[in-house]
Amino acid sequence: MLISAWLNILTDLIVGIDQKGETFWSRIHSYCVEFCSDMTMRVVTYKKRWYKINKVVAQFISYYD
Repeated sequence: MLISAWLNILTDLIVGIDQKGETFWSRIHSYCVEFCSDMTMRVVTYKKRWYKINKVVAQFISYYD
């Protein structure tokens, strides 16, 4: 769900990639609250989880290359 939210918010044609960090992560939080059953997580929690996922994916890509 987090990755889906990240992709949908990042590729939003109306707002685009010119979003401030706080706005971006707030929108991700709102998206996850709307579509997830776990509504107790804070914005910071989503942000930390994303960086963990991103780190592992970057390692995989480097091994793959």
